[in-house]
Amino acid sequence: MKERNASKSESASYFNFGKQSGLAACSVILATSLFFPKLSSTYGEARVPLNSERAEVQEQVLEPRPITFLIDLNRASKEELSNLPRIGPKLADRIIEYREENGGFSSVDELQKVRGIGNKTLEKLRPFCEVQNNGDENDE
Repeated sequence: MKERNASKSESASYFNFGKQSGLAACSVILATSLFFPKLSSTYGEARVPLNSERAEVQEQVLEPRPITFLIDLNRASKEELSNLPRIGPKLADRIIEYREENGGFSSVDELQKVRGIGNKTLEKLRPFCEVQNNGDENDE
């Protein structure tokens, strides 16, 4: 009889432990959701976009942007030149120095005469540059 009572008490304590651990787990989940509401899927207006919306967003992101203006090599400031691809402040200084020493650029291809600008750099710059005049500001 004692063996039977012992097994009942062991099983009773096992179930009590299960109830306690379940209660502890629920408490942890509740506390986490209170202190970290962004982890909840219903926080704010968050929702998963539909497949059609995802495709629409991808198309918008992947469309190439048209060039809206060209930089005139004979009038561009150091800051404007520095915004061009592969042109930093030092190379912008060299472009301006060449322009001042040679009376301006007669074509975009003349950029190759500036130390540090080769064929690859020129091809990257070509879509963003133009030469309107030969540095004369009196033609307006």
